[in-house]
Amino acid sequence: MVSQEFLHSLKKGDKVFVVQRDRFNSGYKETYMPVASKGKKWLTLMNERYPVRFSMSDGKEEKVCGHPFIIFESKEAWDSHHRRSKKWSDIKLAISNTAIAGSPPPSFSDDDLDNLLKKLNG
Repeated sequence: MVSQEFLHSLKKGDKVFVVQRDRFNSGYKETYMPVASKGKKWLTLMNERYPVRFSMSDGKEEKVCGHPFIIFESKEAWDSHHRRSKKWSDIKLAISNTAIAGSPPPSFSDDDLDNLLKKLNG
């Protein structure tokens, strides 16, 4: 999600955009957390109640309990990630619904299917 370059550029006091799945509804909790400390191995951000540690190698939270916090370089990066994830979910649902029907939509040509398969397989 987040680049090592970004993680290494942070310094104590910087505000970092963090997202956590909201356990009380189907949304997300978006917030900024200040950098409390940074070492070679861990980046520590300060939540309202407790410190939260993230690996300097991959930016993932050292999971204690509940839904993990995820660091993004900015709110715009989160918005872009969230939009793409939503579109991908919609695509998976459409493919699933089409698979139930047993054949691809008539609007897809053989070339469309070949191109889709090529893109999905990288």
